[in-house]
Amino acid sequence: MWRFEGGCFQEEAYSLPEKERFLLLVNGKPWASFSYTPGDEVYLALGHLFLSGVLGGAVAGGRRGGGRGPTRGIHGAALFDLSGQLLYLNEDIGRHNAVDRLAGYMLLEGVRPPVLLAVTGRVSQEMAAKAIGTGAVLLASRTGATAPAVSLAQRYGLALAAYVRPTGYRLYAPGGMPVPEGVLRP
Repeated sequence: MWRFEGGCFQEEAYSLPEKERFLLLVNGKPWASFSYTPGDEVYLALGHLFLSGVLGGAVAGGRRGGGRGPTRGIHGAALFDLSGQLLYLNEDIGRHNAVDRLAGYMLLEGVRPPVLLAVTGRVSQEMAAKAIGTGAVLLASRTGATAPAVSLAQRYGLALAAYVRPTGYRLYAPGGMPVPEGVLRP
C-alpha cells in the first residue's frame, strides 16, 4: 500500500479488515444473515438473538476476543464491570455485531448487570437500545450520539458519554450520575 502524506508517497505494509457472511439459523431455518468479522461466533450469535428478543431470560476475568491487529476501518466494543475492570473486548466490521458479542459474552460467562460499555462508533438509537438490553448503566463512545439515542438513553436511565477523549467528554445523563465516582475520569 502507498500512503500519501506530507507531499510524498511512502510504501508501507497494511492489514485490511476481514469480512464474511454470517448465516444465523433458528430451529434449523435461516433467521438472519449479515456481514461480520470472523471470531467469537458463539458470542455473536447468542448476543444477536438475545438483543433481538429471540432468547428470553436475564443476561446471565477479562478476555479479549478475536484479535485482528491494527487494520483500521473496524469497530471495537468493550465490556467493563462497575469498577472499570475490563471484562471483554472485541472488534468487528459492524458496530452492532461488536455489541452483540458483548451480550453473548455476558450470557455465556455469567456476567450480570449493571455493566459499562464502550464503543468506537457513533451511538444510534439502535446502539443505545442494545446497551439498555445488556443492562448497561453507561455507554461511552469516542464519537457522537444521535438525538434519538440520547432521548432513548434518558428515558431508560442509561448514561451516554460521547466524544470521549483523554481530556474530557460530553455526558448525557438522566437525573445525575448512575455510575460510581471516578469511573468516568478522563
